[in-house]
Amino acid sequence: MLFQIIVIVLLVILFFVGLFRFVNRFILHTKSTKESLRRIEDKIDRLNQELNKSNE
Repeated sequence: MLFQIIVIVLLVILFFVGLFRFVNRFILHTKSTKESLRRIEDKIDRLNQELNKSNE
């Protein structure tokens, strides 16, 4: 009986540790995605400015 309780407690702890790591990676991924999108937007803005200058 005691062994079963210990195993269940360990499984619950492992579940929450895995959930925490998954959420942490997901947050890091969304941050890097936002930064890369911002860089792409900046590049597009610069290209638009250069095209507008060349068309004038």
